[in-house]
Amino acid sequence: MAHYPGASMPNNFRGETPEQTSSHTFVPRYTPQTSHGQDLKTTGLNQQGSYGGLEYSSQQPQARQQAPQGQQQPQGGYMTGWQPGMNIGGDALGGMMGRVLREEGEKTLKQGATRLLACIDISSLKVYFAVDNYYVLKKLRVILFPFRHEWSRRYDAPGGIGSGGMGPPSDHALFKPPREDVNAPDLYIPTMAFITYIILFAYALGVDNRFTPEVVSLTASWTLIALFTEVGLFWAGFWFLNVEANRRPYLLDILAYTSYKFVGIIVGMLFGLTMGSTAYYVVTCTFGLTMGIFLMKTLSSVTNTPNSSSANHRRYFLAIMGLLQVLLALFMSRSALPAAVTTT
Repeated sequence: MAHYPGASMPNNFRGETPEQTSSHTFVPRYTPQTSHGQDLKTTGLNQQGSYGGLEYSSQQPQARQQAPQGQQQPQGGYMTGWQPGMNIGGDALGGMMGRVLREEGEKTLKQGATRLLACIDISSLKVYFAVDNYYVLKKLRVILFPFRHEWSRRYDAPGGIGSGGMGPPSDHALFKPPREDVNAPDLYIPTMAFITYIILFAYALGVDNRFTPEVVSLTASWTLIALFTEVGLFWAGFWFLNVEANRRPYLLDILAYTSYKFVGIIVGMLFGLTMGSTAYYVVTCTFGLTMGIFLMKTLSSVTNTPNSSSANHRRYFLAIMGLLQVLLALFMSRSALPAAVTTT
């Protein structure tokens, strides 16, 4: 019986008993270890070597499976600190940035709200409601019959710098309030006329059995959209025509001037409900024209410029906006007439 060189081999090498082959040759079976004391079975790698003149080979079936291209398996059974696809600190970083953005947004919003409230001076609205009974009656007469009337505004001080005491002052606050000047714009008559127009519109629909609760909100919404659109057209026209700052009216002034048309619309609707469609069209178109004349006379100060070409352009613009009053009056009141009235 032949033996391996190297003297005595233990019958139990690393806990395993050698097996005897058919040729009476003993081949020891054992599992080699790595330098870290782990079995090769746990490493998933192929190992070959010799120990005391013995050649051994350890191969695991799982090791034959190739890793995906571009990835390497960790050596020695240890997990590395970072692997592809791992998001280190992503959640913490995202949360921190989210808090910073939220805090900055809230800060910016608070600053914007503070500046907006500072720009809105509620006390300035009091001037537009400083009216009395005499002013209201005289103003209604001027709106409906804008003839043989003095249109210049009254103010407390001479004109601005460079005006030589002529023309409007550079500061609009120097103008007289409505109760002292019938040519001053107010918001009392437009507010009352707008409310009366909505109520009369709903009543006209109720007479024709067409009233629904949504009529009030829809009528008010469409009317305000048309009104603000007209105010925007006026403001854009003055800007494109390079109207001087001391001659350009405030936005609230333009809103007041354009809202006076509700007076003529109410009168036209009353004539239409009581006397038929012919009276409605005659009265509405007539007061639409008078409203256009009222606007041209009231805003005539914007045409006072040494440049004759620029003055003509401004007059044409006011004439176009004056004719637009007829169309707006018909648009805002035509659908309120009962069907029996519109067919007569």
